[in-house]
Amino acid sequence: MAIDDDGYLHLSGNMHVVPLIYFRTAQSLNASTFVELNRMIGIDENRTTYPMFMRGLENEFIFTYRSGMSGDGNQIYNLYDLKTKTWKRLLDKLLTDDEGKRNAYFDGPIKGPDGYFHLAWVWRESPDASTYHDLSYARSKDLVSWETGAGRPLILPMTLETCEIVDPIPQKGGIINGNTKVGFDEQGHVTVSYHKNDVNNYTQPWTARLENDTWKKYQITN
Repeated sequence: MAIDDDGYLHLSGNMHVVPLIYFRTAQSLNASTFVELNRMIGIDENRTTYPMFMRGLENEFIFTYRSGMSGDGNQIYNLYDLKTKTWKRLLDKLLTDDEGKRNAYFDGPIKGPDGYFHLAWVWRESPDASTYHDLSYARSKDLVSWETGAGRPLILPMTLETCEIVDPIPQKGGIINGNTKVGFDEQGHVTVSYHKNDVNNYTQPWTARLENDTWKKYQITN
């Protein structure tokens, strides 16, 4: 649930590969006036998961969710118009493209002390949870134009072949969604914490940090 700049409450949830569930209040600052809408734009809203409201660079009111399912899904971003009380797409292209083969599981976008929105994700090939692989990353000032940690522009939609790979973890390598977290050290450097298997095939926590435009990876335990 989130509140827009006019005081209206927006609510979305209880969704896992089901049609969009979305409510908005009819009155400002009155939680007793929720109206069931179950529609924002009407496209790619039949198989929705992972809803999240967030704010953009200029405090824009944004909603994001996955359209599709494990192994075949795309992340959607909608932008809210306060005057018309309607939604439209934030991006004219997909952020990432599953190519009909996989989907991305995200942490973020999270706004860092450097003013960038930071996004990390892993790819999954099928509903089988052992098929996660390739820890990936991108950053953006405005959630529209994206780049690598070194500042190289990324063309949307990002695919497995075109995105920045932080750690090329193979399938069955121990990484999974929900345990990939964006953070920042005391100097403000972006970090990505995750787990993967070590050389002895034991699962260990790791942290990757962007240092001089290069990702350095550190094993935390042994």
